[in-house]
Amino acid sequence: MNYTYNEQTDTVSYELFNNETVTVDFKTFWIRQLVMDHMHYNGKFKNMVNGQQWLEAYLLCDGFGKGIDPLMAASQSYDWSHVRDSSDETLLEVAQYLATAVNWFGGDLEAMYQQHRNDVNRIKINNSEIDMLLGVV
Repeated sequence: MNYTYNEQTDTVSYELFNNETVTVDFKTFWIRQLVMDHMHYNGKFKNMVNGQQWLEAYLLCDGFGKGIDPLMAASQSYDWSHVRDSSDETLLEVAQYLATAVNWFGGDLEAMYQQHRNDVNRIKINNSEIDMLLGVV
C-alpha cells in the first residue's frame, strides 16, 4: 500500500482501490495495517495466527455487516473485502483480538502501539531513514 505520512498532523493519507484518497490519524492507520498484516494472504504476520484464530477475527469484521456466521463466510469464499471494508471501530476490536490471540505484548494493544511509536522516535533521533509504519527502511 502506498501512503504518505504527515508529521505535522500525525496523519496518513492513502488511496483506495477506487482512487479515492483517505486521510486518517496515524494510530487508526497503524491498527488497520496490523490487521491486514495478520489476515491478508500476503501479510507479513499471516503465519502468526492459526486457522481458527483467523476465522474468529474474520467473523468479527463488519465489511458485509456485523454478525456474519461461518456458513455465510464460507459461502462467500471468505471474501477479503469483508475485512478490507470494515469500519475503523471494528478493526480496533479485531486488532485487540489478534494481539491477545498471538500474545503480542501480553495482549496489550496500546502497549504494542506505544512501543512502535517509541521505536520510530528513537530511529528518527539517530537520523536513520524510516518508514513510520514499518520502521527502518
